[in-house]
Amino acid sequence: TLMETRTENYVFDSNDNVAGWDEVQTWKIEIANARTLPVEIEVTRGLDTPHWELELAGDGVAYEKHDVTHARFKLNVEPRSKESFSYTVTTYHGVREEVFIKREQENH
Repeated sequence: TLMETRTENYVFDSNDNVAGWDEVQTWKIEIANARTLPVEIEVTRGLDTPHWELELAGDGVAYEKHDVTHARFKLNVEPRSKESFSYTVTTYHGVREEVFIKREQENH
């Protein structure tokens, strides 16, 4: 479920047109296990751009960068129970992609 979406950090070109921005979305994922056995769940989410950063909220969930445009979350769900987790993803667009690329190069 998309809980919140906003845009920020607008960059304008010399003609005062928008040349770049960040999009910030907060999502909530809810998973129910109706089985009598515990299960390990993987949820893969497409982010439509290779220029993204993700922040998890809560414990018990891990994620990995599955490929350049996908995040994969892993969690264990006990029998006949529900689990939920939230995450906030920031995607960079236009010239703001350069900020992300520079930050990635500095971290490697």
